[in-house]
Amino acid sequence: MEPGSFVIYSDGSALRNPGPAGCGWVVLSSGKVVYEGFESIGHATNQVAEILAAAHGLNNLPANSSIDVHTDSLYVVQTMKGAFKKKANIEHWVFLDEAVRRHASVRFHHVKGHAGHDMNERADVLANKGSELSRKRLAAGS
Repeated sequence: MEPGSFVIYSDGSALRNPGPAGCGWVVLSSGKVVYEGFESIGHATNQVAEILAAAHGLNNLPANSSIDVHTDSLYVVQTMKGAFKKKANIEHWVFLDEAVRRHASVRFHHVKGHAGHDMNERADVLANKGSELSRKRLAAGS
C-alpha cells in the first residue's frame, strides 16, 4: 500500500472494565474498506483499548499518509486535541503519539458509539473479537 489519504474507524473493548480487552479498526480509502484488523491486548481498561485501537490502525498504514481517525472515545479525541493532559496510561499515549508522528497529518474525530454508524459498528465487532480472544488466552493462562 502506498502513502495516501485514509479514514480509520477504531474502537476498544474491555469486558468487565478492566478485564479481557481488545481493539479493532477499519481502514477506508476512497470510501472503500481496504483493511481491517483486531488485536487481543490482555487485561486492560476500555480507555487503554481505545488508545491502542487508534495506534494499531495508524501503524498498519504506510508512513507519510493523511489520515482521519474516527472513534467513539471522547477520551482519545479530546486528549489528542490537547483538551486533557496525558497523565494516566502514559506508555500507551507514547505509543499513539509515535504512530501519529509517522504520518503527514492525522486528525481525530468523535463519532457517537452504538448509534448505527456502519464502520463504527464494524470496529466495535472487531474490538469485541479481540476482547474475546483475550478472555480465552487469560483463562488458559497464556
